[in-house]
Amino acid sequence: MNTIKLFAIDIDGTITINGDGAVNLESLSKLRYLVKLGYKIVYVTGRSSLEAFALSIFGGTTKISIGENGGVITKSPTEHILLANKEKCMQGYFLLEKEFDDIENKQVFPRMTEVVLSRTFDINKGNKILRENNLDLILVDSNYAFHINEKKN
Repeated sequence: MNTIKLFAIDIDGTITINGDGAVNLESLSKLRYLVKLGYKIVYVTGRSSLEAFALSIFGGTTKISIGENGGVITKSPTEHILLANKEKCMQGYFLLEKEFDDIENKQVFPRMTEVVLSRTFDINKGNKILRENNLDLILVDSNYAFHINEKKN
């Protein structure tokens, strides 16, 4: 029986220094050591899967990433498995835009399956609006931004 030996590693607040985005090189060195022992390292993040994939390349770990709060699996710079639909998230964005005067897109790496917003409005009210309009969407607070994601059971 083959056993998959894998670690799923978050980026922000896990292998970054004080959450400022700088990668802790000692942590990265230990992850590279795990790869040498035969483990796979997969970065799982709310960030863009491309950012995580770039970290896997420059960090010398397994070249695969899961980003956008589980919406995208990236296996190469051009191979992405989309597990959510950005168009549905855009419907939610346009609805919220009508309800809030202060809604704004957050300046982030481009997203394939979600919409990222600045934390400028009441997230609870936003989620209520999405529910009342029967959109299968949820606003998630990453403490950096609000993310419009598809609900997945």
